[in-house]
Amino acid sequence: MKTKGFSLVELIIAIGVFAILGAGVFNVVTNTYSNYYGTGDRQTVTEFAQEGIEAVRAIRDNSWSDIYDEVGNTKGVSKDGDGYWQFGGSSDSLDSLTRTIDISLVDRDINNDIVASGTTDINTVKVAITVSGTGMDNYVLTTYISNWSVSEWEQENWAGSGSSTFWRSATIASTTSNIVTSTANEISIAQVPSGFDDWDDLTEIASSTMGGVVYDFDFSSDNKTIYVVGDYNHEFRAYDISDVRSGTITHSWTLDLNNNMNGGLSVVVNPNDDYAYVGAVFSYTGSHTIAIVNLNTHVASYRSTGITFGRINDLVIDSSGSYLYALGAYGRLYIFSIRDSGYTLTLENSGQKTTNTGKIPCSLCPPLNKGYLESVDEEYLYIVTDDPNTTFAKLDITDETNAVKEYVFTDSADFEDIRYLEINGDYIRFLVSTENKNNDEEFRIIEDDTELESLSEVDSYSLSGSSYVSTAHDTDGVAFMYNSVGDIYSIDVSDVDNLSAGPLSDTSHYSASPSSLPFNYMKYSSSLGGLFLLEKETSPTAYVLNFIERPYAYEYASTGSLTSSIYDIGSTNQELYSITVTQNVPSGCDIDITLQASDDYSFASLENNVFSDNSVSSFTSIIPDSLNGKRYLRYIADLTSCNSGADTPTLYSVKLRYK
Repeated sequence: MKTKGFSLVELIIAIGVFAILGAGVFNVVTNTYSNYYGTGDRQTVTEFAQEGIEAVRAIRDNSWSDIYDEVGNTKGVSKDGDGYWQFGGSSDSLDSLTRTIDISLVDRDINNDIVASGTTDINTVKVAITVSGTGMDNYVLTTYISNWSVSEWEQENWAGSGSSTFWRSATIASTTSNIVTSTANEISIAQVPSGFDDWDDLTEIASSTMGGVVYDFDFSSDNKTIYVVGDYNHEFRAYDISDVRSGTITHSWTLDLNNNMNGGLSVVVNPNDDYAYVGAVFSYTGSHTIAIVNLNTHVASYRSTGITFGRINDLVIDSSGSYLYALGAYGRLYIFSIRDSGYTLTLENSGQKTTNTGKIPCSLCPPLNKGYLESVDEEYLYIVTDDPNTTFAKLDITDETNAVKEYVFTDSADFEDIRYLEINGDYIRFLVSTENKNNDEEFRIIEDDTELESLSEVDSYSLSGSSYVSTAHDTDGVAFMYNSVGDIYSIDVSDVDNLSAGPLSDTSHYSASPSSLPFNYMKYSSSLGGLFLLEKETSPTAYVLNFIERPYAYEYASTGSLTSSIYDIGSTNQELYSITVTQNVPSGCDIDITLQASDDYSFASLENNVFSDNSVSSFTSIIPDSLNGKRYLRYIADLTSCNSGADTPTLYSVKLRYK
């Protein structure tokens, strides 16, 4: 069997062809290698780039702050004298290769995935290592590294009960002022009363039953106490009303004036600083008395001479406490000087007649019902009476022993009560209630035109039913009338030329007539915001002091502050590096976070820094080195309201990061 093989010629030809092809392939491979890697080789370039990644990780393990400080910069790396990697210069090199390191922050979406645009994660950075050399394309190696050793102190819920000086709960702070913490995951400025809102209704929220028949009441100088007088025992009672808006009227003390009041009834009271003055109705013995009650010692003295005609319907005292004007039945006005800081009354006249002078016997003179002392210069006393010839009068009282009529307003109705309304230019205006005049015009506004020297009616408002014996004014445009069977009507007096029905009326308040009660048993308290009424209730029959509340109007306090509990880091070598605040700050409002660090928990010596950015909903700030090396931390959140108290900023969280 013959075997066919290669001849020598064929072998030589084959070797030549292979040599030619091999040389071409080798030339392509080596040229491609050279063009891509230049003077290096693949292993050298990749190892040089990977070394840059490991150097950044080493720096991260030593200090995340060193990483964070280089965000946005192009750096090189090198080893220090102790062999630790550090950033240095804008690049570093190996032979003919150059290495640069670029560090940038990353954003994450709501799923915590890294995205091109989202919420910045300051604990993760993108590291890009670029190796370049002559005759080669740049070799780029990228990775992400995180601050795996980061520690956080975060508070985002302050709704826990109580307070704690030292940090023991993520829901408790140390102290607050004008701050609302009851809503989980936020704090805001507390709302505080800024005045009084519109009336809701005429329902009493507080009451206290009186002993016997009651006749008059008035407020103490500080508006925390009401003094009530009445019945044949001449009881003088004090009631604490400081908590009346919470539904509480508390009886404080009672003083029996009966032994020295010479019979009759105690029907009017006027407290003035340390003393209250009580006027009596007719006396069985013929002498009529004013009691002087020391409100501190609860002891009474008496002024019982000189008052010779009937009851005292009203007592008016000037603001300095120098004079007392007693308005009596039968048209008599008594002027007393107040001496010994209020303890002594000295009669300065014998009871001058101010109604129907010289026309009818004094025993039949129409009574002076109520008075008001002009509050600017206190030169004039205004009085309302039953006298058709002097229904409303302005009296000049600059003579301390005599009152002179300036001018009067006359009407056939009986004017029973007077309340000051306003001063408007040359006009002084008053609210007046009348005994029903032909069942109309029970409510009037009377105006003193000081330039024309005249009293005139501006407008009137007609009501129906029984006599209207008491008037009150809330100082914001609503007046109230109270009649003898317990009906209460409100009247809008905001436009004095066009009176109209007010927001509330109660025509079934109490059906029983408060028999024998005088004209002054409803008063408005401007400080407490409500109506106080002395009323007669039925089933069972009782006389009570009631309070009708006017709702508060609220606005945000101008500022609020929260001080966190003290956080014990546990050592002094922890390194703070950032604070993140999440907030909502309306335009014009403000939130300042003051971070404090101290070597001792008393914070007697401390470092602090204020962080604030009211233009964003969340911001992160780098913490200055001055706050590092301290064991104890706390923050103070100061909030400022805006838009005249209509808006508040809201703080959602405070987060500190440290190593």
